[in-house]
Amino acid sequence: MTTTAVKNRRLRSGNACQDCGAPIHANGTRCQSCYHAHRAARARRCIDCGTRIRAENRRCAPCDLAHRKAHHRRRKECPDCGTLIKSESTRCRDCSHRNREEKHQREVSYIHSEFIFFTKTMGYKPNEAITMLAKAEGRSTKAIQRALEAATSTGDQAAA
Repeated sequence: MTTTAVKNRRLRSGNACQDCGAPIHANGTRCQSCYHAHRAARARRCIDCGTRIRAENRRCAPCDLAHRKAHHRRRKECPDCGTLIKSESTRCRDCSHRNREEKHQREVSYIHSEFIFFTKTMGYKPNEAITMLAKAEGRSTKAIQRALEAATSTGDQAAA
């Protein structure tokens, strides 16, 4: 069989281009002209320079490299201890944990002092004082109870 006969047999197989209806090879879905038109329609342009790129990309390779270099993560120093941290961060992990613990201790001591004020000075029952503190602080009564337990356990440790 000659090459022309093979081509004609493939074309006679009944396949037609899904866009224009022209006869195509048995394993194809579009004719050559429709394929190139479809591919051109899917192509995108680089958002920086406008060159043609693949549909799934946003930038061409040189622009992507330049963008990555320009937006490379810069480092800065932690204001508390001076270690290098990411530019988006405000403190290193150690200082952040320390500040979180200090903030937690301040909140616990505040809740404890308010609890003492409501129970001793104002004469409320402990459950009423906890409910009032929960409403005032926007927390659950369980959270207030945990804070009071933490305050009494740190008070025990400080006294020892």
